[in-house]
Parts: sequence; C-alpha cells; structure tokens
Amino acid sequence: MSRIGTRELIYTNPKGTAMRRVIRPGNYRCSQLVAQLAHAWIAHHRATALTNSQAYTRVIRLLAEFTDGCLAARGLEAAGHGWTERSST
Repeated sequence: MSRIGTRELIYTNPKGTAMRRVIRPGNYRCSQLVAQLAHAWIAHHRATALTNSQAYTRVIRLLAEFTDGCLAARGLEAAGHGWTERSST
C-alpha cells in the first residue's frame, strides 16, 4: 500500500453545482509521478479559477495507466523511491 495520499478538489461549476474530483496516486505503479501531476493540476485549477477539471483528471489517469503498462511490460516495479527489476522467482 502506498503512503501517497489522495488528491481531492471540490469546486463549483458554472451552474452552481458542487463538483468533486479525486485522484488516488497510490493506485498506480508511478504513484510519485501521479501525485506530482495531481498537485500541479489542483494548483493550476485554483490559480486560473477553472470551472471544470474533468479533462485534467482524465488525462492524468490515462497517462498513469499508460505509464503503468509500460513499466509492467518491462518487468519493473516500484521499490521505495527507485525502480527495480521484478524477481522471476
């Protein structure tokens, strides 16, 4: 289980509806990358007063899934802060 926590953003859309977007970096092999992207996404959302963040969360998830697939295909897994080859035993 990862120690990297969930990133959550709650905002109001143009219709006045409260919206909640969540990214859980710990769900991905590349959790540190996802956490950094999620942090930047929330900062960007707040700095620019966006009214919708659905596309941002979708892109972060797609990139994380792609990266995870590449890492798995190469037999790599997270080990602390680095990457190691997965043992064949």
